[in-house]
Amino acid sequence: MSAEYGQQQQQQQQQLGGRGGRSIGNKKSKKRCRRKETYSMYIYKVLKQVHPDIGISAKAMSIMNSFVNDVFERLAGEAARLAQYSGRTTLTSREVQTAARLLLPGELAKHAVSEGTKAVTKYTSSKAYQRLWESSHVTLQELLDQEQTLLEPVPDRERQTFQYRLGSLYLHYLGLLRRFDTIYDQLVQPQKRRLVRRLLDSVAGRVLELKDELVRTELCETHCLDLVLQDLKLTPADLEVPIPKYFLLEQSTTMQEQRLILAEILSRLEPVSSQKSFTGMHRTEAIILVQRAERARQGRLRATFMQEIRRDEERDRRIREDGRHKFSQGQEVVTIQKVWKGYLQRRRTQQDRRTEMEFIGMRSAPGSSSPVGPSDI
Repeated sequence: MSAEYGQQQQQQQQQLGGRGGRSIGNKKSKKRCRRKETYSMYIYKVLKQVHPDIGISAKAMSIMNSFVNDVFERLAGEAARLAQYSGRTTLTSREVQTAARLLLPGELAKHAVSEGTKAVTKYTSSKAYQRLWESSHVTLQELLDQEQTLLEPVPDRERQTFQYRLGSLYLHYLGLLRRFDTIYDQLVQPQKRRLVRRLLDSVAGRVLELKDELVRTELCETHCLDLVLQDLKLTPADLEVPIPKYFLLEQSTTMQEQRLILAEILSRLEPVSSQKSFTGMHRTEAIILVQRAERARQGRLRATFMQEIRRDEERDRRIREDGRHKFSQGQEVVTIQKVWKGYLQRRRTQQDRRTEMEFIGMRSAPGSSSPVGPSDI
């Protein structure tokens, strides 16, 4: 019995060991069996975009996958050689485009470059708008935290500070409205578009509420936000309230109907003919009018200059009468330089004025026979 029992145990252990060996071998085989990366999924997607009612067999898919791999290797090799020729160690879009133009025939190369440019632009733009969405979300959260303090009652002595904070919030929400409008216009995903649309409508409503609060606080429909613009480093163009693009697109039919109604109303009105007739002016009269205006301008400038000169002379006379002001050697040198530079500048100004008067015909040229009096200087 013991011998038979021992034989049975040995047979059971061998069976268990065989099963265990097979299980370990299966695990190893599973680990070794990896999924082969192919372009089959992408080829199928493109096929369904071009011909939705046509299928493809496994053998044809294998041939297409080999074709794509071959073209990819050729493009990569050619682009690497071009980068090596130009002394670069990194492939850029320029090398890939040049390789596509060299390897692919005429029209096919144009389509390949166009589609590749579209793909790269879409990828970069989606990342940029994703970063813009994240920063806008953080800014919105900060603004909501700031608004909690505005709900508290404000004493009269802090009214100006409250108006400043209200104007700052108004400008921040206007910037958020522009950001969300840009994001909604460029996003493609429908779920995100619905979320951004709700946020865009909410921000637009909050802008209108803040505008109403500004009107009630300042008791005026026009607001002076120059100090807020200066502190936030914004321009007056940032005060303009943008109209969302989707509103213009969705309300295009309504706006077209309004234009038709206005055109119909204007067509019913009789054209008003202007009965006033303006008499023409002779060229000589026009020249005389321009000369009078120029003389008046020069007279005003001359009066301003003379007033400044008299003011300087009066100041110098008072200094001389006091007698207490004594110049040092450095001050004397500076005074002499000022007098000499003033003399040179006056001569230059007189020359420029003489040239200007000759140019506009209010003074005869030096070679003319008419005498030049002291009043012409």
